[in-house]
Amino acid sequence: MRIVRAEEAFFVLFAGVALAACQTDTGGNVSQLPSSPIPEVGYDAKVSNAAVESCRSALTAQTQGGVDVVASEFSQANVTIYMTVGPQRAPWKCLVSNSGAGPELEYLGTNG
Repeated sequence: MRIVRAEEAFFVLFAGVALAACQTDTGGNVSQLPSSPIPEVGYDAKVSNAAVESCRSALTAQTQGGVDVVASEFSQANVTIYMTVGPQRAPWKCLVSNSGAGPELEYLGTNG
């Protein structure tokens, strides 16, 4: 029975994590996975439920449902609500007043 030292175990764990973040394209090249078009901003407590629900309703009306709110940002001019749709987690952004008026949707993914 072979005893594994902590340094060896760490290296194997690190190598596994590093490889998990890569993918192989059809040409056999290794590339970094694409980053998400949705920034990691979390949820801003200043964003009202009215703004979130306005954006969610507007996006649900344009898609087949499965809308998840994943982040929000507050500013004096407008708030930004980030959402994903469906099992493919298609990324969307919505600009809306904090009162929920005038939601404007924008698809953040790529076509193709």
